[in-house]
Amino acid sequence: MIIFVNRARWSLGYQGIANDYLPTGTISGDPTEPVIEGSASLATNSGVYQKDVYALTSRYIIFHEMGHQLRQGGHLNGLHRWNLMSGAGTTPPTGSGLVLSAWEKQELGWLTFTEITDDRLGYELADVTASQQAIKIPASGNNYFLLEYRKNNTYYEITPESECPDAQGLAEGLLVSYSSGGQPTIRPADNDVADVGTPGNPRFNGDATDLFPNSGIIEITPFTTPDTDDHLGNPTGIAITNIHQSGDKMVFNIYQNYHTGAWSGNVTSNTAWGGNVTINSDVTVQSGATLYIDAGTTISFASGSTDLWVEGQIIAKGTSSNPITFTASAANPQPSEWGTIFVESDDNVFEHCTIEYSDWGIKIYDTTYLTGNVVKNCTLENNDQGLRFDNADVTIENNTIRDNRHGVVAINADGLFTGNSIYD
Repeated sequence: MIIFVNRARWSLGYQGIANDYLPTGTISGDPTEPVIEGSASLATNSGVYQKDVYALTSRYIIFHEMGHQLRQGGHLNGLHRWNLMSGAGTTPPTGSGLVLSAWEKQELGWLTFTEITDDRLGYELADVTASQQAIKIPASGNNYFLLEYRKNNTYYEITPESECPDAQGLAEGLLVSYSSGGQPTIRPADNDVADVGTPGNPRFNGDATDLFPNSGIIEITPFTTPDTDDHLGNPTGIAITNIHQSGDKMVFNIYQNYHTGAWSGNVTSNTAWGGNVTINSDVTVQSGATLYIDAGTTISFASGSTDLWVEGQIIAKGTSSNPITFTASAANPQPSEWGTIFVESDDNVFEHCTIEYSDWGIKIYDTTYLTGNVVKNCTLENNDQGLRFDNADVTIENNTIRDNRHGVVAINADGLFTGNSIYD
């Protein structure tokens, strides 16, 4: 590939151009003052060309034209200017970004997506430029979601704010896009996709609020705006939640079957609950199924002996700032307003949860001795019994157990019991 960067003015009608063939003429003489002979013009017929090059701030143009040569294709406008090969926008740099997106890199064979088809908690993703990592979550058929962590970390990505969305505001976060078999389309956190083109040639403008968790938007689910529906508007069930930065990684949860609102029936396959979930009759998490409860979720139980039975597994991991709440749906609840969380299996987790107004709170018991269950950093209050474990080895750590008729009841039990506060 021959690259000319010069100060010549030429009426291209574009800022740059790329072609994939060489001229029919010849180049000879001193390399500093080459003699170009022949019927074809080097500038218009070969390599890549950028006009009016007076400063490195316009370097994105030559990178963009080199991209045309490398991928032998046109513009990719669906990524809202968060890629190198977008075609246009209303502010400089006329739509092109500064670096290749994950999709463009995999198209060139420079990156292989990590495909995730199961549920993941606290998944850590390094930035795409430094790590060449990106996540592919299949939806249906050839459709999939693509996750990449965008972060300015090289000289070539640092530019004045007016030049590129990568440099505006936070300019760092998780970029979520969706592909229906071809080039992806962004799902911006702020749901703001400004189309400044024509129906046949859509052109988009990007800014830092396209990235999660900018503006405090920390999730995209079937029930948010934007959502995780497919290109036909059909729910995929996929959710990416609790998106946050930790050190040099972007961290988030991935769920394949996410639900909010009223729930009826048993949990027969891996399922995640989030938002506000209401339970009006007994629910059993059947053997072989896992129920994930997302941080910040509130589960409200109807009055009476409405129970949650866990024969499979429950993973209820809140955070100190986003705890999970198990409570009564009644307006003025009292202790024993609803039933109990019955745990009849190994390796269940309750962290940063509040359990209130129940009969027995959490009861861990089975005829077979149970192990691996954890209740940690939880608050159990205003229940008849806060916590009961029979025939089990349980870790009970750093909990507040207060204002219950009985705080903790243990029968034929063992485990770690430390750092707990129990009082009326």
